[in-house]
Amino acid sequence: MKKLALLLLLATSATAASWHPEGPYFGNVLSIAVDPANPERLWVSTHGGGVWRSVDGAKSWQLSGKALADRVVSFVVLQPKSNTLWAGVENGALARSKDGGETWTWVRDDLAQTPHVPAFDPSNPKAIWLPDVNLHKRSADGGAKWTEFRVSGGDVYTFAVHPTDSKVIWAGGSNGRSGLWRTSDGGASWKQLGTGLPESNQPRRIIVDPTAPETLYMTTRRGGYKSTDGGETWTPFGGSLQQEEIESLTMHPASPQTLYAGTKKGLMRSTDGAQTWTRMGGGLPRYVVRGLAINPAAPDTMWAGAAGAGVYKTTDGGKSWTEANAGFAASWIENAWGNAGGMIFAQTSRGLFRTDGKGGWIELLQPFSKDEADLHTLVFDPRNPRSVLAGYASSLWRSNDGGVTWADVDTFFQEPRPAFASIVPDLKNPKVIYSADGNPSSDEPSIFKSTDGGVKWKAANRGVPPGTGILAMRGDASGALLALGKEGGMWRSADGAASWTAVGGGLPAKDLKAMAVDQNVYVAAKDGLYRSEDGGATFTKSSKGIEKKEVEAVAVDAKGNVYIGTLDGVQRSTDGGKTWAAFNDGLTNEDVRALHSAGTRLYAGTAGGGVFSISLE
Repeated sequence: MKKLALLLLLATSATAASWHPEGPYFGNVLSIAVDPANPERLWVSTHGGGVWRSVDGAKSWQLSGKALADRVVSFVVLQPKSNTLWAGVENGALARSKDGGETWTWVRDDLAQTPHVPAFDPSNPKAIWLPDVNLHKRSADGGAKWTEFRVSGGDVYTFAVHPTDSKVIWAGGSNGRSGLWRTSDGGASWKQLGTGLPESNQPRRIIVDPTAPETLYMTTRRGGYKSTDGGETWTPFGGSLQQEEIESLTMHPASPQTLYAGTKKGLMRSTDGAQTWTRMGGGLPRYVVRGLAINPAAPDTMWAGAAGAGVYKTTDGGKSWTEANAGFAASWIENAWGNAGGMIFAQTSRGLFRTDGKGGWIELLQPFSKDEADLHTLVFDPRNPRSVLAGYASSLWRSNDGGVTWADVDTFFQEPRPAFASIVPDLKNPKVIYSADGNPSSDEPSIFKSTDGGVKWKAANRGVPPGTGILAMRGDASGALLALGKEGGMWRSADGAASWTAVGGGLPAKDLKAMAVDQNVYVAAKDGLYRSEDGGATFTKSSKGIEKKEVEAVAVDAKGNVYIGTLDGVQRSTDGGKTWAAFNDGLTNEDVRALHSAGTRLYAGTAGGGVFSISLE
């Protein structure tokens, strides 16, 4: 009997549903590193998506250890002449991997803020200088032991070590003046430098020319500067980068006169030691390049890490670039909608994307936008999953082919003008649609009704005070409507929005996030989840198993199971929200900001890990 029970348990475990990553494939890259001994190996750190690794020159990407999966990682850097990686993690933590990113361990969690990039001594790669604003850290043995020290007179954000003289180190930071110091005795004493630098100068990075160590380049909040006398005097970068904010600066490994600067204007290149600059295009998007990695054995091959757009690669020195994001599911999802057949729409930090579940993702622009589309809501027609309504502000669109093509629906010139923060189709009459405005004017209605499929609209908010912003509107199984106020309050209509009655007793008046409705009503809030068993009249806080959880999203499946998205994963309740258990198998990024139920399939949108889906059948 015990053997049979064990076999049944193993069979159940083998077939248990788990989350599946769906994409879209890009992310907000904060840094990029290449292994000079094996340039096919690359790592990128991301804002909310941890560290990702490629072992084939960016043809494909995999998550580099789950320990950092849903964290903001300010940098990833390879310690010279080793297989050791260092990563700076939000909230003052430092992580290390000794196996090239397979696994990570926490080294420190006591830094003053999100770590700045450490400096390594080229003469002794085990010597590490770690800036920490005021009380800095240094190690002589590769990070096994650390000592603390100060640079008198200010804060420091960056160190640079002389390529041949370990006792000479430059420090850049903030002290209300030039923000630059140099030591010639290994840190025992520091000298203020910086003739030619402006007051309140705040260096972000210092690069030393390895072939001419008296030549230094510095990036600051207000442009870049160059010194040819070891940092004593400085002159501004020339050309178009004067006073331009520079996010990254990289020196060509074989030609130190060639520099690459990531700016809001794009990736810039100088071939004359920062005197003149030209913009690099050829397929590279106009996103800030926060990191550039160059193959030292073949410098025409480079990888650019773009803020929001992922990784791009060139093999011709930057004349042309191609996207290199295969498998790089590190996008920041603001909202996600999907149907039971696997069609997904994802509102990301860089626009609106769609997949039909069979091929890749495509970005949707027209008719929504010319550059980056943004939707407030999207609704699948329950009668026809290829019929979709989408709304943003005062615009409503319909697609009858699953989102491939779209057309405007409503008559534009109407007063008062409807808005579409929420859309609710009537389940009994396909011509009837309700909409809600999230930000109406103080004297304007916020709820509207159409009886002709969305062409013409009339205000339908009797009982809801004018100017009330509606966070979410939903219909229940009886056909009643519920409207949740952005600043608290809830209203219910049982007569097709002809009139509304105030309900929602027990709900908080602020920090509401989302609403889901089936037999019960659920409201997600910053301080937890609230549930109602009487159609929204009164609410109680659901706490058993989700104490102290900040709830970002809530959804209900076809069986009545309830799911909430939190900053540390998904929780499920099978008893109407009374008790909860973690529901995270396969979810590599557990910072869940959006949930959408398609009845038999659930979608989760994460902050830095893309969209995940799970079958509930």
